[in-house]
Amino acid sequence: MNPVEFLFEKLNEIHEDFFDISIRYEYDAEFDDHIVEILPYSAYRNNEVYASFELSLISQFSKLYPGQNLMFVSKGSLIEVEKPILILPSKIDQLFDWTKPVPKSGEKILTADSYYTLEEPNYHLAA
Repeated sequence: MNPVEFLFEKLNEIHEDFFDISIRYEYDAEFDDHIVEILPYSAYRNNEVYASFELSLISQFSKLYPGQNLMFVSKGSLIEVEKPILILPSKIDQLFDWTKPVPKSGEKILTADSYYTLEEPNYHLAA
């Protein structure tokens, strides 16, 4: 298995375990650089479980492919993914179309099998 195939497999595994992260992966053959972008930044830096996956992957990768560079980056990093060869949107992004406006109270919402009307939340306490 070549390094790109290895990373495709491992990044898909990570993606399955974390519903809130988006992954973009780029390979620069000229420098043997593998750049993985993880979003959002909070998942990238504030999640100990994710951090252990990342460290394990870096360790495996460096043993299997010496001379290849694997870098993890996030928003605001100096190095960016510019030409991704793999894009795995977060499961949240897969559920919602963020390009559409949020419906207002009373508007109809079209779902796969019916319409729903968005209602104002009821904040009255039950007696």
